[in-house]
Amino acid sequence: MLLFGTKEDNKLKKKIRRISIFTGLVAVVYLTVFLCNSFLLKRDSASFLPIHEIQERSDVEVVFIGSSLVRNGINPDIVNRETGLVCFDLGIPGMKLPGVETCIHFIAKKNKPRYIIVATEPDVFTVGISAETNMIERIWPNLETPMERLMFYLDLCKRNGTWIENALIFQQDMVKTLEDLKKVLQISVMPDYYAEEIHVKNPSVRYDGKGFLRVLVDEKPEHKLTHEYHRWNGDKFKGLDYTVKKRLKSIKQECDALNAKMVLMIPPTHSLNIVSYPYDMNLLDAVQMICAEENIPYWNFRKTRRGVWPDLDDCFYDLGHLSGTGADMFSEALGQYMKTYIETGTVPDVFYDSWEEYLKDTRLLNAWMDFVYEENTIRIVAGCNGGTDICPEYQFSVYDNGTEIILQDYLENGNELVVNVDSVSGKNMKVMVRDKNRPDDKEVYYECVCM
Repeated sequence: MLLFGTKEDNKLKKKIRRISIFTGLVAVVYLTVFLCNSFLLKRDSASFLPIHEIQERSDVEVVFIGSSLVRNGINPDIVNRETGLVCFDLGIPGMKLPGVETCIHFIAKKNKPRYIIVATEPDVFTVGISAETNMIERIWPNLETPMERLMFYLDLCKRNGTWIENALIFQQDMVKTLEDLKKVLQISVMPDYYAEEIHVKNPSVRYDGKGFLRVLVDEKPEHKLTHEYHRWNGDKFKGLDYTVKKRLKSIKQECDALNAKMVLMIPPTHSLNIVSYPYDMNLLDAVQMICAEENIPYWNFRKTRRGVWPDLDDCFYDLGHLSGTGADMFSEALGQYMKTYIETGTVPDVFYDSWEEYLKDTRLLNAWMDFVYEENTIRIVAGCNGGTDICPEYQFSVYDNGTEIILQDYLENGNELVVNVDSVSGKNMKVMVRDKNRPDDKEVYYECVCM
C-alpha cells in the first residue's frame, strides 16, 4: 500500500492545487474590483434619482432620453397636461448614443412606453463618439445584476479597447473622503432624501420628480453673450462617426421590441449657438437623412420658425440650457406639437424648410473684439454674429475715469480701428453694433479691458 500515492496522483494534486490557487486569486481580484466599483465610486445624485425613479414606476407612457438638455429643459407634467400621457425625463449629463441603449433597459424593467423620444445635440453624432466613456460613472451604479454589468462592460471595451481601465470603473470618479463614502451608502437606501438634498446644496435648482431638475434662476443670457466669444467657425463639416447609423438602428430595434415608437429630437438652443457653428447644420442634415432611411421621425427644434414657435432666446440660463420658465414654455409648445402627432400621425408645420431660410430670418445676436498689437499702435478688429441678411454698423468707445468717449461713431464698414497704445492700454473698450436693415432692433455690445 502506498502512503503518499503514485507520482501521477501527486502531479494531479499539484495541478489541482495550482488551479485552486489561481481560481482563488481571480475570485479575490474580482471581489475586490466589484467592491471598489460598488463603494468607492462617487454617486451623481442628479443622475441617480431619475434612473432609480423610472425603475420604480410602471405607468410611464412617454420617455425623453438625453443629456442635461432633457433633464433641465422639458417639464414632463406640462407635456402630460397637453397630451394626456404620463411623461418622464431620463436626462443624464453627457448622454451619448451608447448610453441611450442602456437607459432603455432601465425603462423596460417595469414600463411599456408608447413613445421613446431620444433628444440629443449635434456633438453626439460627431467623429470620436464611438469611444466615449464619460457615461460610465453615472450609469454603472444603477446596473443591478452581474449580467447587466458584464454586458455594459463588454460593450464599453468594444468601443474603446481599454479592458483594464474599464474594469477599474471607480477610478473615473473615486471616493476621497468619509463624507463621499457616506453619501454612496445613503443614496442607495434613501434616494428621496437626496431629492431634497439637491435643492439644499444648490438653491438654484430643485428636483421636481419624473426626472425634471427645475432651474430656479431666470437669469437672461445677455451678460454671457457680451462676455463670451462666439464667432463663425467656417463651413468645415465635422463628419459623422461611423457608428451613428448602426447605433440609431439598434436603438430603434430596442424600441420596437417594447412596441414603442422611437423619435429623434434635437432640443432648442440659443440662436447664437446655431449661427456660430455652421458645420452643425450640415451634420444635422446628414442625421436627418439617416432617420429618413430608417423610418425614424425627426424633430429639429433648432429650426423652428419665428412667429410660429415661441422665441426662447431670453429663456436660457446659459447658451444651451433652458431656465425653469423656458422649460415650461418649450414644454407647452412641445406638448401641443406632440398631441397633433399622436392624434393624426402628422406634425404641424413649425420648421423652416432650409437652414438658408433660417439664417435669412435671424437677427443680430452679439458682438466681439480682437486686438492686434503693432509697435506703438493697436488695431482693434470687431465682428458680430447674426443671420445672412444683417448689415452691421460699428461704434467704438473707451471708458476714461468712468466717462465713455466715442472713438469712432457708427460706420457700415468700420469694423476696424487703429489707436495709440497709450490712449487705450488698461482701459475698458466697448464696441456697439446695430443692424442697418433693422433700425428698430436693439443694439448689441461687447466690453473688455485692453491690456
